[in-house]
Amino acid sequence: MCVLFLLLGWYQQTNSRMSLYKLNDSQPCVVQTFRNATQIPLIALGNPNVFIEYIIEPFFNQYCWNDGIAKQLEPDISNITIVACIASAGAVSQNQVRLTNLGNMLIDGNTIQCSDSSASASASPLLKRIVRCMVINDFVAQGYGCLTLQKDQVLHLYGPDTVFDIS
Repeated sequence: MCVLFLLLGWYQQTNSRMSLYKLNDSQPCVVQTFRNATQIPLIALGNPNVFIEYIIEPFFNQYCWNDGIAKQLEPDISNITIVACIASAGAVSQNQVRLTNLGNMLIDGNTIQCSDSSASASASPLLKRIVRCMVINDFVAQGYGCLTLQKDQVLHLYGPDTVFDIS
């Protein structure tokens, strides 16, 4: 029996927000924000796996697997499948973004989804369960999020009072 989880990340200059959802649940299983300045050592910024090692693995290890929610929802890790989407500021090309304001740090969706584990001894077993990872621009992510809103979740601020139904 496959249990599908969604790993959603939002990366910005000052912090990273990670959340894990079980498919068809409207509330997240867990949400965690990391301060990048304390989470990612400057010396690690040139490492191509920096986002995996300093953001994804700690999120999985500390909040999702080791006594975490994913283990409670599905104790057999072989049943877990994870699809990930990471939103970040910057120009996304070929499923990756290079953050020029953070030492040219690279977030590479292809590396994340093909990663059996990093070189880290503390690699999370959940990392191997990511079957797909898409990196998208954070403004694109906002646009997709807006498309999911219902009329009663939108507050009219300015402009025509008519709301067009495009469904």
